[in-house]
Amino acid sequence: MHPSRRYEYRKQGRLPNQTLCLLVTVLLWYWTSI
Repeated sequence: MHPSRRYEYRKQGRLPNQTLCLLVTVLLWYWTSI
């Protein structure tokens, strides 16, 4: 497997979930910060 191909797969499959997790974490941190 080529690294670029693996990166593309990771970008498509993992990015949305990672972004969602990050968003939830930021929201929780913001909530507790108030």
